[in-house]
Amino acid sequence: MYNLLKYEWFRFKKNKCLILILLIAALWTCFQPITYKVMKTSFQEYGDEQAEGLSEADDEAVGEVLDEEEKEDSIGFTVMESSKWYSKGFKPTVFDYYVSLITSMIPALLLVIFTILYVKQEFISGFVKSIGAYIKMSQLYLANMLMIALAVIMMNVVIIGVSALASVIVEGYLIWGSIGALLKYSLYVTLLSLAFLAIPVAIFYIVRTGTLPMVLGILEAMMGTLLCAEVVNLLLREYLKVSDDFQLSDYFAVYHLKMSEFEFAKNAVEKPIIFAIIGIVVCSVASMYALKKKDV
Repeated sequence: MYNLLKYEWFRFKKNKCLILILLIAALWTCFQPITYKVMKTSFQEYGDEQAEGLSEADDEAVGEVLDEEEKEDSIGFTVMESSKWYSKGFKPTVFDYYVSLITSMIPALLLVIFTILYVKQEFISGFVKSIGAYIKMSQLYLANMLMIALAVIMMNVVIIGVSALASVIVEGYLIWGSIGALLKYSLYVTLLSLAFLAIPVAIFYIVRTGTLPMVLGILEAMMGTLLCAEVVNLLLREYLKVSDDFQLSDYFAVYHLKMSEFEFAKNAVEKPIIFAIIGIVVCSVASMYALKKKDV
């Protein structure tokens, strides 16, 4: 197992796809404060009177959301207020930038691409066949997931670090926000990302082709599965008279990656964490079984 981890670490460090997705994530993170600065400057050019009027309207809208226990749109997403970004005197923190980028699902999309290409490379190179008789396939799976977890952590570190640097350069100040909330949220994102990525990995080990898991993973990151889940919800309510409170999307890790700061602050994370852990266990068992049964 130790030699396997050494090999995986060597392959991980030399992986060009990893470098590329981290670079894209860094550039996209830089783009956020720049865009915010330009848009807010343009917004303020319309005049203080107009800006103040919209700011008051936004504050009132935020108050309505905070007063309601839960508010959902037509496809089951919890409404996330973005009006605070353009309210008068608002200064975005590193935590604000981090949450905004994570909920955009850009990091999830990049991680799906890296994950499939990473696990696929071992089969293309013939490495798995050459070592299949010397290691347990469960060890190979665990080594791969460990490297994927490391990629998720590195993605989070890059986003947070670049957000802080960009805030200083673009805005001229650095406000971290709540460090405790930032750390908790990053751990939460890491766990849910692993649950999300474990699905295309399991599909790859079963079908042994990168096309299907790549397409399904990208669709999942782009909320395609959530739209399908809402269709199923409508059918269940129509024909089986299932309660309106039931949401199939609640069981998807990718849905909870869209959780806003407000929801996270309410500590509404216990159920997503439990489902994420169950999802990781189920996908792990399926992956190990597929690796053991199929010729490698």
